[in-house]
Formats: sequence, structure tokens, C-alpha cells
Amino acid sequence: MFRFLFALSLFAGTVIGTAATAHAGVADFSLKNAKNKKVSLSDFKGQVVVINFWATWCKPCKQELPFLNKYYKELKDQGLVVLAISTDDARTRAAVRKTVKQKKLKMPVLLDPDGKVTATLNPRVQMPYTLYVDHEGNEAGHHDGFTSGDEVKMLAKIKELLAKRNASPEKGTP
Repeated sequence: MFRFLFALSLFAGTVIGTAATAHAGVADFSLKNAKNKKVSLSDFKGQVVVINFWATWCKPCKQELPFLNKYYKELKDQGLVVLAISTDDARTRAAVRKTVKQKKLKMPVLLDPDGKVTATLNPRVQMPYTLYVDHEGNEAGHHDGFTSGDEVKMLAKIKELLAKRNASPEKGTP
């Protein structure tokens, strides 16, 4: 945990955009989506954010994405945001689009072709890697890899964070 926090603070100034953090504890970042629109972590202040790092070549990633997409669709009205960050480089952008289409992903899919955000928030470059951010912007946990049954634990964690958010008087504050 100390190594993660140290690496996070060390790389916070190199993340795309400014060195400011939108949330206490998790460095803000901006990435473009497949439609070339800029999306920032700070856009989702006051919400529970699940940041998932994945790649088109990663079989466990492709198994995990439909669960995250389902949770996003079912729980976004309760304050859940899922940011699926593709770690594929620019050469494989077509493969990312194909995966998004095949999996019918509705959650925001962001592109990190140069790996800056990955280096900051997933410095060991685990695939898949899921980072949970509570409504106050603090890291609330993470999960490496994916095996059958992990989706149950992920949903429980998401529901726990949403319950805290929705019980908080500050929920959804900009």
C-alpha cells in the first residue's frame, strides 16, 4: 500500500492535464474516448468510480468487461461510473473499437495509448486491474486479475460504496 501511494504521489504531476487532483487521494487524469472526446476523472466528482484497466489481448479482461458494463447500466442512476481504460497502443485502436462493439459496452471506454495514466494508477501494469474510488475521491480498494466468481465480490464492493455515497449528506456535490 505504501509503495502504491508513493508511486501515486510521484507520478501525480505527470498525468495528462494538470498536476492538481480532482479527488483527494486519486490523481485526476484526462483521456480521450473512442470518439475523441476528452473525459476526466474530475467529471465524476461525488460519484463512485470504478476504474478498470484492460487490453484487447487479455482474455480475463474480456471476461470481466461484460460484468462491469452490466453493473454500470444497472447502477449508474445510483451514482456509479465505470471507466474502462484500454491500455492498447494506437496501433490496436481498431481492435478496441471491435471489442466495444462486440461486447456492446455502454460504459465510458477511454484510451491510454502512451500508458501515462496506467503508470500512475496501475504501476505494476496488472491486467485486468480494477481500482475503486469512493464518492469522496479516495481509493477504496483494488482488485488484480479476474477469475470466475470475482464478479460477485466486485458487485458487493460497488454496492457497499454506493450505500455509503447515498447515505452521505454530500452525495453528488460538484
